Amino acid sequence: DDKREADPDEIDLLAYWHVLLKRRRLIASVLAGVVALALLLTLMTQPQYRAVVLMQVEKEPAPIVQSGAMPFYESWDPEFLTTQYELLRSRALAERVANELDLDAQTLDRLQDPGWTSRVWGLLRPQAKDDQPKASASSTKEAAVLLKQATGVVQGGLSVTPVEESRLVRISFDSPDPQFSVRVANAIAEGFITSTLERRMGTTSYAKTYLEDQLAQTKGKLEESERKIV
Repeated sequence: DDKREADPDEIDLLAYWHVLLKRRRLIASVLAGVVALALLLTLMTQPQYRAVVLMQVEKEPAPIVQSGAMPFYESWDPEFLTTQYELLRSRALAERVANELDLDAQTLDRLQDPGWTSRVWGLLRPQAKDDQPKASASSTKEAAVLLKQATGVVQGGLSVTPVEESRLVRISFDSPDPQFSVRVANAIAEGFITSTLERRMGTTSYAKTYLEDQLAQTKGKLEESERKIV
């Protein structure tokens, strides 16, 4: 017999093609279901936009320390860097930024996730934009509630990521509004710089007051000693 025996491990592509043709309706149905499911998941997921600010954290110049004939600066301070990262994540800075942004109730509602049912309904029946003037807080209590909510929004979308083996830190903010993400990321960086300068100025002012007080006490003691000598 000249015919070669069929290899049991050989794949018959033609047989598979016939099977696919026979089950083409089932395959098309499964593919359509997968596409529909992916579309549904897309509608259920609220889009997020991230703004990133890269900032360098530097310690205030320290006094020169003499070591033999070669002066050097004590520059590397892991505890200082960790402290700065925690200040960036602090609620005090978030509240300061929220207060500067002056967010109203309509903006806060827009930044909240309405849920997938609301998004689907909004796609089916889009509403016109509300051009009415923004309502202001009618009382101190309402203003405090808005500030608390805005602070939570700022803290909720904020991410602080140190760059390894450097003094750089990435400040990221995620929100459904790309312009708002940029505003908050920049405001966090600017607020941190401003608060750092305020702390340094406060320290300098305290040191100046302390030295003036010590000088006055020393002057008084000197005058008292001179009177005793006379």
